[in-house]
Amino acid sequence: MQLLTFLLQDEGRLERLVALTGITKGDLQSRMQEPQFLAFVMDYALQDQSLVMEFAGAANLPPEAVVAARRKLPGAEF
Repeated sequence: MQLLTFLLQDEGRLERLVALTGITKGDLQSRMQEPQFLAFVMDYALQDQSLVMEFAGAANLPPEAVVAARRKLPGAEF
């Protein structure tokens, strides 16, 4: 959820997420509590190491924590 909040706080990050994934802003509002949707958002972010590093720095977390959090959600492949 922290990652999604981070993405929503910046218009540029939000627009990129919408443009690259095809999800709508309505999806973001209505599905933000669904574990599968959060996994989808994390998979999106994990494809961009600079985004992960930026988020980890802003959240005061080690980047490895993002991967560890993803493993706890449905459909983890790594």
